[in-house]
Amino acid sequence: QIYTDNGRTLINLGGPNNAVDYDKMFRFYMTTELSNPQYLPEVCIQATVINFTVTMPGLEEQMLGDVVSIIRAELEESKNKIIQNVAEDGKKLKQYEDGILEDLETAEGNILDNQRVISSLRKAQNTSELLTKRLLE
Repeated sequence: QIYTDNGRTLINLGGPNNAVDYDKMFRFYMTTELSNPQYLPEVCIQATVINFTVTMPGLEEQMLGDVVSIIRAELEESKNKIIQNVAEDGKKLKQYEDGILEDLETAEGNILDNQRVISSLRKAQNTSELLTKRLLE
């Protein structure tokens, strides 16, 4: 609990006589050399736990990205755009997949006679082929 007493901002650390000066800019950092520390849920609730573990592939990719962005900025920008497009394309495919499943679920009678299902399948196939071509470029 934070409060002001005689012009001083104090924080209570557990008991009635355990008040200490409080500064809103104060930050407390704890570190460990353990590679995968396990903390109690109570600790994770009261603190922000950040895992700074670095893997070699991750470090290589980060360093390569930094070097490329310095030497050939347009190439790095192109790579980032491609990554974004791939993510968006994956999202589109997932939406088509969900739509097809919904159409199949609500279809009555023979699904081969259902134009809505056939149309959804064709649209998904065409989009998939287009996205595959774009990915290969």
